[in-house]
This record gives sequence, structure tokens and C-alpha cells, in this order.
Amino acid sequence: MKAGIRKVIVAVGRRDSERVIYELGRAGIVHIGAWETAGQAGGEGRGIDAPAVRSLLARIESLAAEIGSSPPGAEEGAPAARDPASDLAQMDAMAAALENRRVQGRARREEIASLRERRAEAMDAAALAAELPRLQGMELLDCLAGYYDADGGVPEIDPGFPFYLRAAGNLLLAVGPRGGRKALAAAVGRCGFRELAEYREPLQGVVDELEGRIADLEERERRDEALFREQRRGFARDLAALERHYGTLLLTLEARENLYHTEETVLLTGWIDVAEAGALMSVLERTCGTGFYVKVFTRREMAGLQGVPVRLRNNRFFRAFERLVKNAGIPSSLELDPTPVATIAYLLMFGVMFGDLGQGLVLALTGGILKFLARKRGPGDFLREAGTILIAGGISASLFGILYGSVFSNEHLLPALWFNPMENMADLFFAAILMGAAFILTGIVLNMVNLLRESRYLEALMGARGLPSLAVYAGSLFFAVRYLQTGRGPVAAELHLALTLPVCLFLCRGLIGGLVTRSGSYFHGGVVEYTVESVVEVVEMFSGFLGNTISFIRAGAFALSHAGLSIAVYTLAAIVGPGITVASVAVIVVGNVFIILLEGLVCGIQAMRLEYYEFFRRFFQGGGIEFAPFSLRRARS
Repeated sequence: MKAGIRKVIVAVGRRDSERVIYELGRAGIVHIGAWETAGQAGGEGRGIDAPAVRSLLARIESLAAEIGSSPPGAEEGAPAARDPASDLAQMDAMAAALENRRVQGRARREEIASLRERRAEAMDAAALAAELPRLQGMELLDCLAGYYDADGGVPEIDPGFPFYLRAAGNLLLAVGPRGGRKALAAAVGRCGFRELAEYREPLQGVVDELEGRIADLEERERRDEALFREQRRGFARDLAALERHYGTLLLTLEARENLYHTEETVLLTGWIDVAEAGALMSVLERTCGTGFYVKVFTRREMAGLQGVPVRLRNNRFFRAFERLVKNAGIPSSLELDPTPVATIAYLLMFGVMFGDLGQGLVLALTGGILKFLARKRGPGDFLREAGTILIAGGISASLFGILYGSVFSNEHLLPALWFNPMENMADLFFAAILMGAAFILTGIVLNMVNLLRESRYLEALMGARGLPSLAVYAGSLFFAVRYLQTGRGPVAAELHLALTLPVCLFLCRGLIGGLVTRSGSYFHGGVVEYTVESVVEVVEMFSGFLGNTISFIRAGAFALSHAGLSIAVYTLAAIVGPGITVASVAVIVVGNVFIILLEGLVCGIQAMRLEYYEFFRRFFQGGGIEFAPFSLRRARS
């Protein structure tokens, strides 16, 4: 069902308008609509307009993302006057501090990396110097160790000389046979080679000095990072205050754009749930005293108004399934709310396809856990609604499991109260088609009701989706079921009454409509176009009904696939371990989990597909506007 939405007009003095907008934003009860002269009051006297505020908010969000904070929404208080130029300067200072910190941190990290590289080289040199006396004391080898100009590359040695060269950084070790020292020194001397013995700085002292400088820089980096973290917390607080202020201001300015004003009065027009009219009066009395005027339209005055927003209002159970409807669109103000019938249709189709007592109870238990988590975590519509849908779907699957005699994929523990799907495929497909036919008939009836609510009487009584369709489909369905049950076909009189008469009524809709309305227009687009269009629509009427009805066979097919997977699980369990063994029980448990996950998802999607494409298309337009009251707490996109 839908809430009673009424048009409302509010008039207040200009001096009270800011406070009224703020209080209405806090209350969140008025869906503000635009006047033809909308925008005349937007931003007047504020010194800043909505585009400028959006630019400021984009800058705030950018800085907040850089800092890693998440500013809250609108503030708890009417937006006070602020200087946008000063706020921009404050944000520029924040950005400069962030950039300076980035530059300093990058430079310090590069310096630490360079010092660590030099320390590694010094440690290698110290290790080599410690080993040098032992190498130089060998009787058969000469050894040279020292520094060379690494930019020039490792010196080349004549292949005829049996010398070994090894370079690490700017350190060079040369080893050769005793007696070739002079030739070796001459070869490496061309690259600025200096022996370690000639390197006057004590190597261990160099290592200690470099380690001290690295430790000092790392300590300074830690202190600066701690100071910057505190500075960032301050930035986050400042940005949160700015975001609260300008978020509230933007919402207020957007609301003001839909106001009309005179020199002394500001007018607001919009829509309100009639159940909240008393709350609106309380807000205005608290804000303006007696200096206001309110006009809430009556049901009679609402007749003929276009663009009325819609608020779905169902009980807690059906509310969870409103998402199924909203995925297809919002019903218009004159359409019936399809949530209850859509819920029943969805649960029936899901139960037919996923009929199993044990697995259904598992789904219901999972839904109960989700609802419990939703309560523990506070407000959370998605978890709560998902839990409700799972509980309802699980119960439906359990009931059909009792009818099928299936418990955790075992079809021998319980006797089937209806039939076993695998043993009665014809009955299963027949039941699925009858279920689909019932949904199609319901859709045609709902479409006729919607047409009558929209005062489209001729279309409801003579249109292709009205009474002729209902008569043709109901008659065809009656003849088919009777023939299957008794073998008796329709006689000529029955065919004329159920098929010929409704088709003739449809073909004559133009003539009858022109006579009733006295418009003088009998054949829209000419006789030829009208005739061709009518013939095509009659053919589509019969073929469409046939295709839509057969499409519901998939409900029976998925019920069979569910039963087939169940048989496969127990067959595999029997192969793994005859009788009740650990292995066979493990296969049964894993198999049931697999079926619940796979078939539960597939059946849920297929039930939704049948609902949207075979049921909703019969009556649902979904061109409405959702009731969205102006609120300072709503999230900005």
C-alpha cells in the first residue's frame, strides 16, 4: 500500500524563512517541489551561491581524502555566517602544509637511503681491510685491495695475465700470481686505484659515523611524523567543521532554489505525507508562532494533479520486498502498490524451484542470523531486509519440501504430501504452467484496475491489455485445462463467446470509442494503419500469451535440477562409503552446502526473472517519483 501524499503550500515571513528551512530539514517531512518561478530566492543575501558551495565542498572532500578522514554530514545547527575567502585560505594553508610535509619526508627518505648505501660500502671496505693481511701473507699470490673510480668501469686486464678482479661498489680486489704485482698495479692504476693502506680515514670510524647520522635522521623522522599526525587530526577536525557548515548551507540553498518570494513573504510548495501534517504544524508554530499560512490539499483537490511523489508503506514483512519493486521502478501515484502480490508470487516461485524441508530451514536460520546481526550493529536496512527475505524464502522452500517429501536432498525420509518431482514430471510441469497462468491473469486484472484508476476506461474495457485479453486468456486456459482433464474440446458457441467476441470488441474499439467520446475520430492514423495495427496486436496477443505461459515451465525445470543434484549427492555418497560412514556423511554435508549455495542463488535469480519479465510487464509501468523529503541529514551524492 501507499502513503497518502498531499500537496502542501507554506507561506512564512522573510525573516523566518531561514529558520523554517532549517527546521524542516531537521524534521525531514516535506518533499520540496519546484514552482515555475523557482530560483528567485536562491542564495539571496548569503553572499555565496550553490555552485560556489559545491566547489568548496569538492575541495574539502579532496583534502579529507588526502588526510584520510571521513567528514560527517550536515551540522546540528542553522548555518551561521562564514567568510568563504577565509575558509579557502585556511584550506590553502592545509594543502601547503601537506605538500611541505611530503617534500620534506621524501628528501629525508632519499638522504637516509643514500647514507645506508654508503654505510654498506664502508662495511664492505672494513671487512676487506680486515682480511687483507691474511691475503697479503700468502706465498704464491699477490693481492691488491682498494678504491677505484667506479664511473669508469672495471679496468680491463690482458687475457694473457692470469689475474682475478672482483668489484663491489667502488671497492676493487685484484689477485694474481706472485711476482706480477707491478703489472697488476699498472693495470688498475688507470682507473684511479688507491690501496686501502693509503686510505687515511679509519674505516670503522666511517661506519660508526654513518650509523649515527642514519639513527639521527630516523629519530627526527619519527618525531616529525608524530607532530604531523597531531597536525592532521587538527586538519581533520577543521575540515569536519567546514564540511558540516557548507553541507548544511548547500542543502539549504538547494531548498531555497524552489521557493517563491515577495518583498515580505516566502512561499514553499511541495508534498507531505498526510500522516505527518501535524508534525509540520508543530514545526511552524515552534518557529514562526502564528505568523504563517499552511494549505494541505484534500483528496478531492489532489484529483488530476501530476507528478505526485510516492511513498510505499507496507508492514514490516512486505517492506523487505519493496526492493524487488523498486528495482523495476517506482509505481506512479495512480498505480497500485504491487509489493504484496509481488512478494507472494516471488515466494511461490522460489518454493516450487527450491523445495526441500532441511535446506529451507537452513536458509531461514541464515536469515535469522542476518536479522540478529542487523539488530546488534544498529540501523541497517540491507541486512534486516535480506534476513527477512531469506527467512520467508526458506519457509516457502520448507513447505514445498514437505509437499515434495524432500529433506536435505533425501526423498525417502518423508512421504510426499503432493508428489515427488522426479517421479511425476508431467504433474510438475502442469502445476508450474498453472501457476504462471494464475500470475498472468492476476497481472491482467491489476492492469485493468490501474487503467480504471487513471480514468482510461476505454482502454481498460476494449484495449489490447484490458478486458479482451482477460477474456481470451481465461477462455483459452479453461478450454486447455478441461481438455487435459476430460478430453472434451470446446464447441463453436464456446469459442465464439470466449474468443471471437472479445477479439471483435477489440477490433471495434476505435469505432466504439469515437461514438462514446463523440470526438469524430474513429480510426487513428487512417483505416489501413488501424487495420494492420489491430491485426498485429491480435496475433501478438495470442502468441504472447502462449510464450509467457510456457516460460513458466522453467520453474518446474529448476525443481527437477534441484532434485537431480540431490540424487547425485546421495549416489556419490554411496560410492564413497556404503552405509553410514564418515566419508559418506561428509559427502552428504558438503553436497547439501553446495546445493544450498548454488541452487539458492540460481532459483532466487530465476524467480526474480519470471516476476519481472512475465508478471510485472502485464501491469507495472514504474514511472513514479519516490517521496524524498528535504533533510539536512541525507547523504550527498
